[in-house]
Amino acid sequence: MNRKEFNLLVEGWRNFLNENSESLPLEELQNLIDSHDFFNDKNIKVSDSNIHESGEYYLLGTDERFEHMKERHTSGQNSKPGSKFFSKINLLEIIKDIIKDSPNDTKDPTKLKWIEVEHKNNIGTEEIKKASAKEAMAMKQMTFSEVFSNKKIIPMLQDKGKIITNSEGEKSAKQGTDLSKLPKWKKGDGEAYMIERISVSSGEGEETNKISFISRIVGKLLNGKIFIAPITTFPGSDVKDEKGESITDRNKLSKHGYYFVTK
Repeated sequence: MNRKEFNLLVEGWRNFLNENSESLPLEELQNLIDSHDFFNDKNIKVSDSNIHESGEYYLLGTDERFEHMKERHTSGQNSKPGSKFFSKINLLEIIKDIIKDSPNDTKDPTKLKWIEVEHKNNIGTEEIKKASAKEAMAMKQMTFSEVFSNKKIIPMLQDKGKIITNSEGEKSAKQGTDLSKLPKWKKGDGEAYMIERISVSSGEGEETNKISFISRIVGKLLNGKIFIAPITTFPGSDVKDEKGESITDRNKLSKHGYYFVTK
């Protein structure tokens, strides 16, 4: 390489850096966090390490946050039945890829949803199947409990039908008590438990390239881009009721004919 060619190479590299050195609007993003009803008391500090720009969106979350989201849907010793991500995928990069396109569900003004988006590669296995409600309800029932720490929002979730009970209710649930008869957790009850009961049957899942990602809108920036934060993500198809509405409560899956396959 001669001197002229070297100088052209250096100049080209400098131009590239200049074109791609636009910094993230961290101050504006932080202001949106601090003024948001859901996030303003969570002591979130935005930085280059937890803000990801993709398409028309700024996405909140560290690499560890997305790794944790993946692990909740990955096969393991303590994993619950449900569709699973492959353990080796980079979930953050997949989500950054799919949000380059517009969301396909914007009915909720507080959320943006990418539902059943097809990725270029298989990303996991779909382990939920459909039968009649009668068949699903007759299958083996499994009950799960999980400590629910965000007690501030428990009343709101209970109003939406979520089963959140106290320690005595958790014991009763594991003994097979009808979920409708469990005591509702109330302030002063101590530990709170989210309860799930699902239908399961032996079988294997099928590989899928579909993924859904649901986000909360934090706000809109002056440059027109939208700041979003992850709520949940999962592989495979969406589950819907007879009206075509997504079923977000796993306790209601059986009565709509859905069941999980387990090995």
